[in-house]
Amino acid sequence: MLISLKPLLWIALPAKFSYQLMFVITTALYIMAIVVIITLTREIFVKGEIRALEV
Repeated sequence: MLISLKPLLWIALPAKFSYQLMFVITTALYIMAIVVIITLTREIFVKGEIRALEV
């Protein structure tokens, strides 16, 4: 009888570069989202009321 001590599935952790790339991409996406939100909003908060800006 032969007994194997190897696990059924090997779990490999991503490299450090993978984590750094993930954070850089996520940061870039958040910055782009903030720019889009600021660019597309046409309302400002004035005297306790939200009024649309005239174009």
